[in-house]
Amino acid sequence: MPNWCEGELRVRGPLQNLLNFFQYGLRLTDHTGWSRPFKLFPVRIDTSCFGPDDEIYISIRDTCWVKGSSRAFVDNDEITIYKHKTDPETEQDIYYVTIPTIRQAWSFEADTYLELARTFGVDIKLWGSMCFQEFEQEIVIEKGELVRNEEHEYDDWVWESRFPTNGY
Repeated sequence: MPNWCEGELRVRGPLQNLLNFFQYGLRLTDHTGWSRPFKLFPVRIDTSCFGPDDEIYISIRDTCWVKGSSRAFVDNDEITIYKHKTDPETEQDIYYVTIPTIRQAWSFEADTYLELARTFGVDIKLWGSMCFQEFEQEIVIEKGELVRNEEHEYDDWVWESRFPTNGY
């Protein structure tokens, strides 16, 4: 049985790229990620929920496996995509989403998230910690390049770690 690195996933990019990431980069699963064939993750977008800030709501009905990972899962009932800014070079609107609960067995696999970022044209930022092995991990991917993949260990885990009880 693995220990779990648990944390937060942020994704940003043009709206259609984010929607494609959620529709094709996540798959419904039975929590194990091993015993059944994966089904395509159904993205449900409620366009009546477009507010003055261009918020978009996506409903997730079950745990989703992160495509290409050995065992990474997203557990959120609803995700909100927010308009972030307009890219001054392309004049394209950039959106972002923060998923507060992602977990992966042992540690996050940078290559998996790099491939997803390149496939869907999004930037990805991951942060997680594992209390039993006492480390935090941070991955940043921007414009298809791995900018950061660092693990942090501390002398006094309980005091120095951001969330010393995350991960199990």
